[in-house]
Amino acid sequence: MHTDLSAHLHTEECNKFIYAYKKCMENNFFSKFFGHCDRHEHWMSKCLKKERLARRKANADRAKAKSVQRQSNIVSIFDDERWKFLDSDD
Repeated sequence: MHTDLSAHLHTEECNKFIYAYKKCMENNFFSKFFGHCDRHEHWMSKCLKKERLARRKANADRAKAKSVQRQSNIVSIFDDERWKFLDSDD
């Protein structure tokens, strides 16, 4: 099963593989069942995987930056003068 193969969701490189795969499936009605289009599907799947891994890394980096920002916000709140009485041993 593949992700949505719409052109606007993928890079130009992957769109070329997707187009070749779809064209092969259209032009080889009977032989597609015997693996005629497998090489096109293989290269398309490799390209889609590369895109997916890049998206996953970008999302992880964004989440990590957001977490660091959130932690610094929490620290800045507790560094405020209002909370100093918690540290005093009076």
